[in-house]
Amino acid sequence: MEQENSRLYLENCYLMKLNKELKKLTKLLKEENEAFLNELNRRRAAAAAASRGLNSPADHKIPSNSSSTS
Repeated sequence: MEQENSRLYLENCYLMKLNKELKKLTKLLKEENEAFLNELNRRRAAAAAASRGLNSPADHKIPSNSSSTS
C-alpha cells in the first residue's frame, strides 16, 4: 500500500508540473493569437479604407495596435 501511495504521489507531482507548463504555453499562445487578430483587424481596416478611396496621404488615421483593448 505504501509503495502504491508513493507511486501515485510521484505521478500526481508530475501531472501538476505538466499542467503548470501547459498553462504557461496556453497564455503565450493566447497572447500571440490576440496580436495576430489585432494585426488582421488593422489590415482589414486599411484595406476597407483603400477600397473606399480614403487612402490618400491626408487620410492615414488607422488606429495602431497600442490603442486596442484586450
